Amino acid sequence: MEILARKAAKNPEMGYALFFLIRRNIPKKYCRLFLNFLKVSILKSALGKHVNFSPGPFKRKVEYQSGLDDFDLDETLEKFLEQRYLTYNDVVGIEREERRKAGVLILDTSGSMYGEKIVAAALATATIAYHMRNVEHSIIVFNTKATIIKKITERKPTTRVVEEILETEAAGFTNIEDAMKKALKELKKSKIKEKWAILMTDGLYNRGKDPRKLAYLFPKLHVIALPTQQPIGTKICKQIANLGHGKFAQIKEIQQIPKALVKILKRI
Repeated sequence: MEILARKAAKNPEMGYALFFLIRRNIPKKYCRLFLNFLKVSILKSALGKHVNFSPGPFKRKVEYQSGLDDFDLDETLEKFLEQRYLTYNDVVGIEREERRKAGVLILDTSGSMYGEKIVAAALATATIAYHMRNVEHSIIVFNTKATIIKKITERKPTTRVVEEILETEAAGFTNIEDAMKKALKELKKSKIKEKWAILMTDGLYNRGKDPRKLAYLFPKLHVIALPTQQPIGTKICKQIANLGHGKFAQIKEIQQIPKALVKILKRI
């Protein structure tokens, strides 16, 4: 069984599909074994690029004071060329302040698809948890209703969050509206002013009201469209991103999720 689990973990989608089929007919210890190998495989895939895209410091020009480590060379030189002399009042200082942002990742786990959406959600979660590890963030999964896996002010190990998602059953209907409502509530809990949200779905909602009516309430709502055979789903995803003043990205296969997320994170 261990050899089978190791082979299955080399391809997370196929591995979870196998786990999805046999998990009710094997002992719990083998279920745990499968999940552990899948978790390691997913973390490796998501953390392939060891770069931290946590929002960095931004520069603010201020009057120079003793103790400041940096100053604007160009503007200071311009003043010198104009006046031919410099005083402390002529030096343009630069003060660096940390950019603080808070966000919510909203993940579609509806339908069976033998766990394809579960693997997608786990990959996205691992990517966010690593690259935004110094940023307040919440993780929400949804099918017929939404569930908060990680609260925005909560500290929770990435491995545990991924485990909880892998233990989720990909089933039920698609209620994007409920997930977006919970995401807005999570964002309100944070005291940080600048906020973002990323929705990952195929856009094919069949429970709840039209989610597009909530998109404008988000400060920034980015959308990653999952593969679908129905163009209307992709169209809805684009409209949600547009109404939420966010970026839109479309992937053709699950393995593209980390790259698509990192691209969006660079712009947050």
